Amino acid sequence: MVIFSAGMVGVFRTLLVSVDRMSLLTNRMYAHLILDNRISEMERSLRAYNSLPFELQPQEEVTVGGKTVIFKKSTDIRQLKDLNDIFAVTLSLTWRERGRDVSLSQSAYLANFKTDK
Repeated sequence: MVIFSAGMVGVFRTLLVSVDRMSLLTNRMYAHLILDNRISEMERSLRAYNSLPFELQPQEEVTVGGKTVIFKKSTDIRQLKDLNDIFAVTLSLTWRERGRDVSLSQSAYLANFKTDK
């Protein structure tokens, strides 16, 4: 009975670690999706309206499995020297995970080359 109990404790511990890692990976996946979507929105806005949008929502809430995760956003946009049509964009998301702040960033270059038709 002792051997069986020790084996079950090991199995349950492995299960708990797996669920914890799955939660972390799920939050990272949502963060990547938010960053990818935001960069695509900025690129479309630059091409359609000839300007980059400024951030209206400082955070985004996502509900995953009954748990709400709040992603705090920050955006850094810089125009490259000597290149008026190219912008360096860095987007960052920060959220709380297991009592600590976790952040994820993504950078892109957006270009607004004017084409004469």
